[in-house]
Parts: sequence; structure tokens; C-alpha cells
Amino acid sequence: MLEQYTDSKYGTHHKYRGHLSAYDFGGSKSLKFTFGDGSTSLFRYAFTLDLPSRQEVMVFTEHCGYHLFSAMDLLIEEVATESPCL
Repeated sequence: MLEQYTDSKYGTHHKYRGHLSAYDFGGSKSLKFTFGDGSTSLFRYAFTLDLPSRQEVMVFTEHCGYHLFSAMDLLIEEVATESPCL
């Protein structure tokens, strides 16, 4: 699955095929997950891969690993990442 992601993004002859780097995680957007019970999670520097055959969604984060969620009653929105106050 991850190899398919990197193949589609970089091509099949990419040096680090199937591996992620910091360039795979955009800093200008975040992903907001809203679950069926109304609870939410916000992931910065993240992207998702759908697993439709399993009715699941995997989210990969730059610094906090990856997580697997049921896709049932799950809403995923891209939201702008707020810059920290300086």
C-alpha cells in the first residue's frame, strides 16, 4: 500500500521507493477527523490512505507514527494549519 503511494507520487524508479521522507508531509494543511460520536482529532503534517476493502482509513503523520481508523461514520476534512504565535 505504501509502495503504491510512493509509486504514484514519485514513479516506480524512485530511489526510496516505498519509504517516506519529510517531503511527504505538507505543513500548510492539517486533517480533521470527525467520528460518529462527534469527537474529533486533528493531525498536522499528515496524509491518509484509504483501505476500501477493509472499510478503514490509515493516517500517516510526520512525528507521531501512523494510525488506523474505521471508515464507518468518519468525516475527514482538510483545514488550514495555523501558524504558531511568535
